[in-house]
Amino acid sequence: MRLADALAAMPPAAFERLLARRGVTLDPGKRLPPTEQAARALAVLPVKRLASLPASAQEAMRALTARPGHAPRAALGGGALPLVELGLVFPRSDAADVLEMPAAYRLQLPAPPPEDPRAARALLAAVDAETYRAMAIALLGRPPVAPRPLVLGDVLSMLEATSELERALAGLPRTQQRLLAAIEARGGEVSADELLELAKEPARWGPSTTIPKSGALAMLVSRAFLLPVAAGAFALPAEVATIVGRERRRAALRVREDLARRIARADDDPARARLADDPGPLAAALLAELTARRELEGGAAVRRSALRAAAKEADIDPERAELLVALARAVRGGPIADLHAQLIGTWRAGGAWDEARLEPDRMRATEPALRALTPTSAVREALLELLASLPEGRFAPADAVLRATRSDLRCDAAASMLERASRRATGVLVPSVDAILKAILERSLPGLGALDRTERGELVRLAAPVRAMLRGVPGRTPSRPEPVARWESGGRLRLSSRVELARLLAVAAIGRVVPREHDLVLRLDRERIEQLATRGELDSIRGALDALASPDADAARLLEVEARDLVPCELVPASAYLDVPDDALRQTITRDDAFAPWIVRVLSGGVLLRDGAPIARLERRLRRLGGSLERARVDGVNAPESPGEAT
Repeated sequence: MRLADALAAMPPAAFERLLARRGVTLDPGKRLPPTEQAARALAVLPVKRLASLPASAQEAMRALTARPGHAPRAALGGGALPLVELGLVFPRSDAADVLEMPAAYRLQLPAPPPEDPRAARALLAAVDAETYRAMAIALLGRPPVAPRPLVLGDVLSMLEATSELERALAGLPRTQQRLLAAIEARGGEVSADELLELAKEPARWGPSTTIPKSGALAMLVSRAFLLPVAAGAFALPAEVATIVGRERRRAALRVREDLARRIARADDDPARARLADDPGPLAAALLAELTARRELEGGAAVRRSALRAAAKEADIDPERAELLVALARAVRGGPIADLHAQLIGTWRAGGAWDEARLEPDRMRATEPALRALTPTSAVREALLELLASLPEGRFAPADAVLRATRSDLRCDAAASMLERASRRATGVLVPSVDAILKAILERSLPGLGALDRTERGELVRLAAPVRAMLRGVPGRTPSRPEPVARWESGGRLRLSSRVELARLLAVAAIGRVVPREHDLVLRLDRERIEQLATRGELDSIRGALDALASPDADAARLLEVEARDLVPCELVPASAYLDVPDDALRQTITRDDAFAPWIVRVLSGGVLLRDGAPIARLERRLRRLGGSLERARVDGVNAPESPGEAT
């Protein structure tokens, strides 16, 4: 969506209100139409206003930043309203219930975790000034006058329009088409040296290798079919690579078909196998436990000790828990029943979890690892396509699956891409493509509930639900309507798979969430309820709990007992307790200037002295006030060994 087109589609009254809110004044003397003037004035995002938006609006912005840039209004929730009021999102002309963010705004927002690092939006957002100028001249026929976001927004709209992009690529000369295919076969990223070698362009200028300013390479860069990603490196946008790589994928298809024929003739199905489970309820339970422990606040990485504790509560391996938590934090929410598909989709996108990094969790990886473009997405797709092409219901030897995937051209190109990334980010990536493949097959796919396998993993097959997801078949639906939540005995709340993830997390702090098949059980926890009552947070969480289901007698009794007023207590470090049985002397001591700074509390039979109190000096003061201190009681309580030390 172009910003000018979105403004032109607005009702005149709404257009005037938007200009007033953003402080824009149009010049009637200019030859530009009002909408073009407004688009240029509104092209740059109001950063200060964005920072003050509520969390729901921030989440809606992240959801609209990545491709396709639009979503149903209902899916964005209340966070869409502030964005509409600020003129950051607009209803689509062909569907009023769908909101879309203009491409010019999407380019200025940070990348959301699930976004492919090689998506056109991500690459265009970081393009350098020289490349931007070349693209603007190719697009407009002259140097750019409009603000940078508007010009790049038009380029992004062209790259994300599949039919328009296909026509543009088909119209390229054969030499440029072959060059793009060669780059895609090498993983979609090449160094400047490799690029010049492929294009047979020997030109070199300056201290480092650069591409010529004219010719086939310059033409591809100016049309955004090939973009710089780092010093001396270039990459195809993912949208271009998808179209260019069709022929290569046909070659990979022949390899998969050959393996499928061999498996169909073989009889390798085991007598017993471990079937994949639905990780959606498990991921929701992990998020709920970490929310109750306040580990997800601030967007930082979860402490490993807290992650291990949550994994122990859920009775799963901590490594699988880390995978599910990293992916679940990046999903957009929705019912628990849809969480499995969202986890698979987020994992395939490759932003939140990357098996090529030694620290695959994006929140935990170091900056060099995040900057390095890895071939993981291509390797994942090659392996998934192979597993999906095998005969349904039949097991295949894991080593044969790895060998067949390794023969895919994408994996051949991935080796050089991984080597280049390792040179840019030393010590943060795995050593080989085989290590990536092995991690995906042995850890990621089983952890995501995507793989059925034998006990030792010698035979594998793609789980039926994931096979259906890859075909675009909708997930399971309940056979009959059931309540979202219902109370059971003993203060346990049974939550069905139709419950929204956000509603679960809103009440997670009041108890412990345990997965039960496709459902969840929230068990009220006495200690956590007491802590909430102490902090004054219990009433709001009880309101969210009542909105799910009215408490039964057991739950109400537990909440009432634990919501009582608690007396705050304080643990104070003390040096000694001075026993003063005489009331008059005790009052004299509490008013004395020497004793007062060292008294922590005045008790019924004496006073509690602060840690570090000079006992010998206070003993002498006590004698002047009419009291005496037995030396036996002072032993070992900060008393000096000689009177000279008590000065």
